[in-house]
Amino acid sequence: MDLVQHSRRQHASARHYIDKTTHSVALDESVRLIGNWFQFPMVQVNVLDMRNQHTIAAVGTPLGITPRSQSLCDPVVRGGVPATLGQIERAPGVFPQIQSYIGVPIVGREGIVVATLCLLDTVPRLFTARQIGELQTLALMVRDQLELLRRLEPTPAGTPALTAALTAAVEAGEIIPVFQPVVGLVDGTVQGLEALARWQHPTRGLLTPEAFVPLAEDSEVIIDLDLAVLQQAAAHVAGWTRRRPYLRLNANLSARHFDHPDCVDRLTDSVTDAGLSPTQVTLEVTETAALAAHPADRSFLHELRARGFRVALDDFGMGFSSIGQVLRLPIDGIKIDRQVTAASETAVGEAVFRALLGLGADLGLNTVVEGVETSAQADRARKSGAAQGQGYLYAAPLFPVDVPDCLGIIHR
Repeated sequence: MDLVQHSRRQHASARHYIDKTTHSVALDESVRLIGNWFQFPMVQVNVLDMRNQHTIAAVGTPLGITPRSQSLCDPVVRGGVPATLGQIERAPGVFPQIQSYIGVPIVGREGIVVATLCLLDTVPRLFTARQIGELQTLALMVRDQLELLRRLEPTPAGTPALTAALTAAVEAGEIIPVFQPVVGLVDGTVQGLEALARWQHPTRGLLTPEAFVPLAEDSEVIIDLDLAVLQQAAAHVAGWTRRRPYLRLNANLSARHFDHPDCVDRLTDSVTDAGLSPTQVTLEVTETAALAAHPADRSFLHELRARGFRVALDDFGMGFSSIGQVLRLPIDGIKIDRQVTAASETAVGEAVFRALLGLGADLGLNTVVEGVETSAQADRARKSGAAQGQGYLYAAPLFPVDVPDCLGIIHR
């Protein structure tokens, strides 16, 4: 699906797709590359700003992408039901035998589309390998879209098209870091920054990790991607530590690194070459990555810690093996999963929340609570013994230019 980059000032929007009836949008050979990226065959895409009621996107045709006027606007949705083809203007270049459905983007807090809610006004048909029927809904998450992209024809070198594009993006410097503050729950000061990857795609705009990291994890490109984000982030933090010497950098680490012992040197060089010490960096390992670390691979984490890095287990509390990872892996901290934080507002959820924080305290681990969105959650975390919090209560992920303004006391 087309990803739409919104301004920071969010507004409601919707998209209308028109497709040839003779083509199923499915995981098969009917999907072809068009232009520099991908489109569905014979698809017209209109993005409507529902506040101002005008078309702000473009039309995809077999010949490429062409500008579109504001003529397709009012009749797209009537009474919450997708319009039929006869109620809207037919775009030039689109074959007459077509059917239509409405796509409503699910917009994340950063104003970036992370999924699409689809309402069909036709009989059941294949849609990304799912059968859905008349006026039924489907949340088409990005991971489902990636499954479609995995089936695109490979490049002559045998590499999937999007993997090749990711490799080129890393080399071109299109993968950039944004930063979300890690805040001390007692005094409200910014004590660290987590670097989060974004793809500044030349034609698709700013893409969140869900749109490309899962595919990158399937190949060695994730290693170069991690290193690129780490080096850029370290350079930024090295500059900011001149004002805030205590500031730490958190960065994500893929399981792929465990299979390459030389990655310890590469991770170290990425940090030191940027002017930062490994002692100022915490590498976050997801539970998935931790599961990939067989007992023999623990030496990789031991070596990282010997170089001065701290290691934290990310997304703690949601997987069945979280406790086991704490017992067997050499880690310095845990990050409580945002779903646990959200569930802490119930009696059972709060009991689990307190138990996990108590475990971290008893083991001497630094504990960060993720997904803090309300003052009540922050208060609960602080009273339960958590040292740090991270979430939209404090700040959304920030571009480097915006970070200096938030250093210091951000919330009490």
